[in-house]
Amino acid sequence: MIEWLIASGRDLGDVKNKKGTDLRNDKDYTALGIARKNHRAEVVSLLERSIANPMQTRQEVRGKLGVLDELAARSLP
Repeated sequence: MIEWLIASGRDLGDVKNKKGTDLRNDKDYTALGIARKNHRAEVVSLLERSIANPMQTRQEVRGKLGVLDELAARSLP
C-alpha cells in the first residue's frame, strides 16, 4: 500500500516527525516509528529512501509497480 501512495506522488506529510496517537495504547508515534515498532524493515527502508530522495524513490517505485508507461501516456497532449 505504501508503494502505491509513494507512486501516486501525493504529499505524505512528515512521516519522520509528525506524530499521531496509536489508539491501542495512547502513545504517539510517527509513521516511520510505527513501521520500526512493527519490524517492517521493507517499509522503514522505503520511507527512509523517500525522505532522503523523494523523486528518485517515486520513479523507482513506479517502475517496480509497472506504472511508468501509463503515467507517461497520460502526460502526452
